[in-house]
Amino acid sequence: LSNYLRTIFTDERDALFSTLQVWLGGLSTPRTASLLNMAAYCMDEGERYVEVGVFTGFTLISAGYDNHKVVLGIDNFDVEGLKSSVGSHLDSAPIKERLKINCERFKHIRCQIIESDFRTVDLSAMKTGVAYIDGRHDYKDVTDNLVWLEPSLTKDAVIIFDDPDCEGVTEAILDW
Repeated sequence: LSNYLRTIFTDERDALFSTLQVWLGGLSTPRTASLLNMAAYCMDEGERYVEVGVFTGFTLISAGYDNHKVVLGIDNFDVEGLKSSVGSHLDSAPIKERLKINCERFKHIRCQIIESDFRTVDLSAMKTGVAYIDGRHDYKDVTDNLVWLEPSLTKDAVIIFDDPDCEGVTEAILDW
């Protein structure tokens, strides 16, 4: 808890994750990246970090930065779902290329990428200690994410949601 509060309320690691954001691109804040990194660092050996909605890989790579944890990113690169977040049309090809370059640049991170709808991915091979849900921000997808994730979660797993104040996200969390 003290690590969480220090991560949220201080700026001691903002410079590091701000620099990573410049290199990697992405829409999340350096503070979010720092929180994900701290959460992944706290996982036990044999657990993995799972992220749904990877975009250019900023939060995924940040989660695994300098902590030797397995980080799994799943994205079907449904750019239509991003329209509401960025306010304009995006093409998935440059996003995927940027992700590929970013993963190569940080190849020392134990990063795995699966290009697929999360619902088709089997998580039974390893327990999930931390999950970051940043896919479509609607009730159905968030609910489906939680149902899909639940069997793989450790008893002390942490689930972090992007934009929990969005209407569909809030309802899905409360209903679950």
